[in-house]
Amino acid sequence: MGKAPLTNFIDRTIAFFNPQAGIERTVARARLQQFDYDGARNSGRRGVAGGSMFRNGSPESQRINQDAITLMWESSDMEQHFCLWRGILTRTTQYALGTLR
Repeated sequence: MGKAPLTNFIDRTIAFFNPQAGIERTVARARLQQFDYDGARNSGRRGVAGGSMFRNGSPESQRINQDAITLMWESSDMEQHFCLWRGILTRTTQYALGTLR
């Protein structure tokens, strides 16, 4: 096996000055790549993987619905457990919708 390539200048610089941190960053990038999530990426993979024959698949495809449900659960979990995220959602809602009186 060859060594995993460092992806950018910052990673190479960190690895030069601190090899252990460079290894940790490389492992973290490999994990992110292993669990590659394309829900927010603009690519043709979603439409085809979602069961559609077209590049921009139907908004009702199974894959897109699963992604939407996953994002909703993750957002709900973050809203319940992270006060910073709750504040961001509250403020965004307040600016977008105003306040109810």
